[in-house]
Amino acid sequence: MGYLNTPTINALVDDDAAIQVTKTSSPEEDEKISFDDVLLQPAASKVLPNNVSLATKLAANIELHMPIVSTSAITDANLALVLAQQGALGVITSDLSVEDQAKEVGIVKSIDIQTESTPNAATDSEGRLLVAAAVKADDELDARIKALLDANVDAVVLETADPAVIKTVRTNYPDLTIFAGDIVDPAIAKEAYTNGADVILVGAVAGETTHLTDVLAVAKVAAELGKKVIANGGVKYSGDIVKALSAGANAVMLDSMLAGTDEAVQGAVAVTGTENILEGYEEHTTFNGSAADVLFQMMGGLRSGMGYTGAGTVDELIEKAAFVQITKAGLIESHPHDVQITKSAPNYSK
Repeated sequence: MGYLNTPTINALVDDDAAIQVTKTSSPEEDEKISFDDVLLQPAASKVLPNNVSLATKLAANIELHMPIVSTSAITDANLALVLAQQGALGVITSDLSVEDQAKEVGIVKSIDIQTESTPNAATDSEGRLLVAAAVKADDELDARIKALLDANVDAVVLETADPAVIKTVRTNYPDLTIFAGDIVDPAIAKEAYTNGADVILVGAVAGETTHLTDVLAVAKVAAELGKKVIANGGVKYSGDIVKALSAGANAVMLDSMLAGTDEAVQGAVAVTGTENILEGYEEHTTFNGSAADVLFQMMGGLRSGMGYTGAGTVDELIEKAAFVQITKAGLIESHPHDVQITKSAPNYSK
């Protein structure tokens, strides 16, 4: 049986007894392993799910109480506000004018939070809610960053994999927290980090979804350089969040799981008698209710997964977790089957 080891080793492991990992070997060239190809190996644990810490630090000024970031495609001030109040991070869409995007950031930063009702809110050093904003590598790049900084943005997400652009932005804004991506190639990731990226987004390249092998590879580079990684996309279940973090990601960027919420920027439409949310031009995702409720369910699944692996923190999950590869039949067996699900859970759908 094959094992996929922790991100610090980043290798496929053969173990005839399927009990102990005893030797490593490199994956086949171009082999891609997805979330569905592996299961987490349970470990002896004294960790109770309710006692785990979901906190993660992405940069000196970005410390979250849950390892969740929203994709910019679905995020304006409404969603970013809810996410920050819950302890996550919203990335304001770049599909706005420079002025309007800065205004959205300003809305989030100006909210007077009530610590009694939102004790786990993600805040800056002055007690304001955290918020990031996406920026394209176009003619408005410099003007947009300046406007966002004037609005007190906490980080920008450069929507590019070009290390040269990252270097230019870092040179012009030495104190700016920079997320960049998507990047899946470790060599490009290393150059991007060296040129000034604090965090790299991994996945969703050329229409694909995030591959576990890509997260493993980039996370290995990040660990060597003291940088951070966000797994972007591909999350269908809360278990996928556990797998992404176990592979070395410090946070997960959610798209479809949040696209169907009240606060996402898309509007509801009726499709085959059910409420759906437009995501992009051709896809739909089921209406999921409030973002806070979805996050509650997803974090419950994450807590459970951490308990099974004996990890009390996200860093411990990265360090301790190990995977076992499964077959397609194993994937079917690992999900509920031969039963009729009468009520879908927010953190699980088939």
